[in-house]
Amino acid sequence: MQEIPICQNSVDVAKRRTPLDYCEGEAAPLVQKVDDAQLVGAILSDGVCSLMGIDCQKIMGELQELQSTTCWRQIIANGGLCDVREFDLAAGRVHITTERDEDLERVTIDSPTCRAKIALRDRSHDATPDATPPDYLGLSGSPVTTESLRHGAVDWNYSSAEDEVPPGRMSVEISVGVADKTAMLRDDPRYAVIAGFVENPFSAMGDTVPEVWWNNWAHMMGSALEGEAIPFPGQASARSVPGYFSCALAASDEMLKSAGYSHLSAIPTWQHVLEKFGQRGFEVDDSTKHQEYGEFVSAINEAPLRIGDVTTTLSENAENPQAVALRSWASVAPFALMQWGPEAAGMHYELAKGLDGALRVGDDKYLHYPLEPGHNLWMSRQVV
Repeated sequence: MQEIPICQNSVDVAKRRTPLDYCEGEAAPLVQKVDDAQLVGAILSDGVCSLMGIDCQKIMGELQELQSTTCWRQIIANGGLCDVREFDLAAGRVHITTERDEDLERVTIDSPTCRAKIALRDRSHDATPDATPPDYLGLSGSPVTTESLRHGAVDWNYSSAEDEVPPGRMSVEISVGVADKTAMLRDDPRYAVIAGFVENPFSAMGDTVPEVWWNNWAHMMGSALEGEAIPFPGQASARSVPGYFSCALAASDEMLKSAGYSHLSAIPTWQHVLEKFGQRGFEVDDSTKHQEYGEFVSAINEAPLRIGDVTTTLSENAENPQAVALRSWASVAPFALMQWGPEAAGMHYELAKGLDGALRVGDDKYLHYPLEPGHNLWMSRQVV
């Protein structure tokens, strides 16, 4: 493989350096500072171990033994080389895959009952042509696809000037996810028909006629307004895994601080995820984005929600047990207005028209959750 100095990295992912390209002792980014066992430990929360029916200490012991004997292999992934190792543990009941490229390390743990992943990406090259392609290693970019947005939609990337890491920081992006495979929405009679819509309402804009999309959205909002527990947008399984998010963040703080990083960053796709990060000390990096978000929240909180015979607002439902889910689903609606306008909502025209009146700020322009292709919403906090 051709050696490419770090300072001359090509945007051609096929030429990006992988861990096998670095000489022993050579200064290298994230992949040389965080090992597989650390990342596996970051997602083996008590909840994950309980769901998988495994003993965390035994799994870590098996992994430590196998790491010294299992070799990396190089594969082509999304047009570029990456290094992969796979481990079968607990008598084959648990499968661990670790993937690395120059700036990113990802671990996925899979069992018959649970799938969990964590990815850490060094942001050193952000806002340059050498930024890690977001779909490299399958760390897929946006659920806000070019097909689902007709206004200014571009391919998702980390190369915009808006992606520049604030001066003086050494930052890593974290991406985590977990699914209880014993309780998938697609297997739940209540949600089987709309499970794909719930898992990715943005993508559904490209796959569904507008009236059906609005009908699904109004169904979720109406159920929540009645106090019924509903899944969040982006959710694939009906049950959460206790402690997973907190465990992953705490472990990431510890290993990144020891590796010399100062900040942990994230791009929250959904409103409820932004709130979850905010509760753990993350703040929006860019003051303009922070202002855009504040203006959107003020507007959407007072926007009329006409569901059936009832008209209400998010503000009037602040004490609703489903208030967080309501806010998250409401934050999706402006993208449908951007895509189709209110006229396409069919039987939900009055609902869409009310939202249009509250959120429109110009011809085909709306206040919206400040995340779309080419415009990432970065949140960060110091590692603790």
